[in-house]
Amino acid sequence: MPARVAGDAAIPLACFWQADRQLERGIGVSVRLMDTTGVEWARGDFPLSGLLETNRWPLNEPIIGRYELSLPGGLPPGDFYRVQLILDGVWGSEDAMVGPLVVGHSTTTFTATLQLPVYNAALENGGLVLEAAAVRPEHVRPGEQIELEAVWRVARVPFVEPMVQVTGQGAVALLPDGGGTDLWQVGDRYHTITRIPISPTIQGGPSEVLAIGDGVVSLGSVRIDVVRVFNLPPDVPALDYRLGDAIRLVGAEVSPVARGTVGVTLYWQAQTVTTQSYTTFVHLFDPSGALCDQRDALPRGGAHPTDHWRQGEVVSDTYVLKLCADEQPGTYRIVTGMYTWPTLERLTVQDAGGVPVPNGVIPAATFEVKP
Repeated sequence: MPARVAGDAAIPLACFWQADRQLERGIGVSVRLMDTTGVEWARGDFPLSGLLETNRWPLNEPIIGRYELSLPGGLPPGDFYRVQLILDGVWGSEDAMVGPLVVGHSTTTFTATLQLPVYNAALENGGLVLEAAAVRPEHVRPGEQIELEAVWRVARVPFVEPMVQVTGQGAVALLPDGGGTDLWQVGDRYHTITRIPISPTIQGGPSEVLAIGDGVVSLGSVRIDVVRVFNLPPDVPALDYRLGDAIRLVGAEVSPVARGTVGVTLYWQAQTVTTQSYTTFVHLFDPSGALCDQRDALPRGGAHPTDHWRQGEVVSDTYVLKLCADEQPGTYRIVTGMYTWPTLERLTVQDAGGVPVPNGVIPAATFEVKP
């Protein structure tokens, strides 16, 4: 593989393969051009070798496979590309990354019209024109990412590479690893795909997506699918247990679900933002002290983990537990706490008076089962 190719050329590859056991027939390789953010720009699927079917390969001898991956028009030049090889049919799917690869300036002008909303908005005092753009998806959860797909035309140089921002969080560069817009020339058109991470602690609701240069262009909005609450519901029995330095248990309520089961909703509060995702454990004990049931899960089944919580946020987290088979009458206990995976180390717990709670096990709630 060459170290550098023109933006509108093809990438020639010669790979040497060696079988250490008998292979199946029809094994193929998928050759993909990726950037360092994981965006796929081109793909070609080929037989592993055009010389021999893979089931006829001699063992422990090199076999050459030659491939040529065509590049799409409008590919931005830069040194942030890699070639990925994915084998299918040998050990399931295996992949290897080859590179780096420098993509240079195209020898022809990109003229294709993509199915994107048209903007024709000038940035950098008219030096760079945003012709069309789209933001996908329209809905996203904290900690996920969106993509901005855009077409740019260079009207004048020099210009500063624009940034892309979702309101409520910092801006990111249009191109990976510092970009390559210094190679863009007057008259060029480029197709870009920018991945924008959504902050785990971003506020929920609609957020505007902006292209920022010497001027600002709104590209639409994305809805952050999270509802954040900062108060304990008034009818919930209050608790006060501190877990580690970042989390409190501020309430718990028990409700019958169906015969033989009980529901418990825990109310956690973030004392500060944490980058650690903790696992919750919930145990149900019968009047004799026997363990009836237990649940271990990330809060809300992983939909709202602790490293997504904002400071002061109150997070409800519901579990359904089974009573013991004999359902003996008396007082049942529900206990809870949190631990770090995979060490299973529990967070230390203190009660409202600062007294340590043994083993990090919080007495969250009790309920009665009548004869």
